[in-house]
Amino acid sequence: MVPLTSTPAPPAQDGSEVERAESVSLLTAHVATYHGGRSGARASDAKDGSSSSSSAAAPRVSLEVAASSVRILKGHSKEVFICAWNPQRDLLASGSGDSTARLWNMQLRGGGAAAGAALILKHSAAGETISKDVTTLDWNRDGSKLATGSYDGQARIWDASGDLLLTLAKHKGPVFALKWNCDSTLLLSGSVDQTAIVWDAVTGAVRQQFAIHTKPTLDVAWMDAVTFTTCRFVQ
Repeated sequence: MVPLTSTPAPPAQDGSEVERAESVSLLTAHVATYHGGRSGARASDAKDGSSSSSSAAAPRVSLEVAASSVRILKGHSKEVFICAWNPQRDLLASGSGDSTARLWNMQLRGGGAAAGAALILKHSAAGETISKDVTTLDWNRDGSKLATGSYDGQARIWDASGDLLLTLAKHKGPVFALKWNCDSTLLLSGSVDQTAIVWDAVTGAVRQQFAIHTKPTLDVAWMDAVTFTTCRFVQ
């Protein structure tokens, strides 16, 4: 296999582009170095009016992430589609094709079983054959609730301890997008069934279902507490 390469033109200290002498592989790791910003003066801006160059003393800081700083979370048995940090605590949520979401406690350090401990949020019962890949998830604003969407067409609301609070069953196809509004009173979902639904996040009731697309609804987003947008697949 011939590796893909590119020859980027990084900016010089004065902001102009300069050509690299060597190529950078897109398939292998590349260590970048930071040469430091301008020290606040150009060569002609020295206090005594003399010419000076700050580039010679500029620091070189490696941007490489050391292997010791990388933490690998193992537990899912199939591909992981999505992850999201809790906005208030050291919890990471992940959604997978193994029909589970997991809540990883990132405060746990060191080796042993505790380092990889996670709460498992099961989306299927034992023996079920319906695909329930967890395709999307989103924390509410204060991090007390997690919404998940899955391939079975259902959205679910859990608390931060992993307890199931509500099951939202109205879509007729996989749920690909979920978003809380800014005050966590409403949940917006988008589905392959070409619709978007606004749910009451407290009761689980459907506020309104919008059948405005002719293709699967792939993503949704709130602008404020009551205004949102949706987008669909275009072939």
